[in-house]
Amino acid sequence: MSRINRNCRGCGLCIQYCPTGAVSLINRKAFIDVSRCIKCGTCSSVCPLGAIEFVSYSEIDDLKEKIQNLKHKINRLNKKINELAWRK
Repeated sequence: MSRINRNCRGCGLCIQYCPTGAVSLINRKAFIDVSRCIKCGTCSSVCPLGAIEFVSYSEIDDLKEKIQNLKHKINRLNKKINELAWRK
């Protein structure tokens, strides 16, 4: 899976070189259609700013787990806030 980082300036080189037409610009930032991407790395290699990064599925799973843990922490904090609000 690929990720566009903050370095993208919308130059369009990735669009020109993508062999499957998976890359487009949305709000002047590259966007990769994962259903068309063949993960060849061409977009990443032609980007002069290094704005396209490939992310492994293990990294994605790690991020999903971190998000899940943060959701649990938020829920616990919300419960504590509600408990404190009812004590007043």
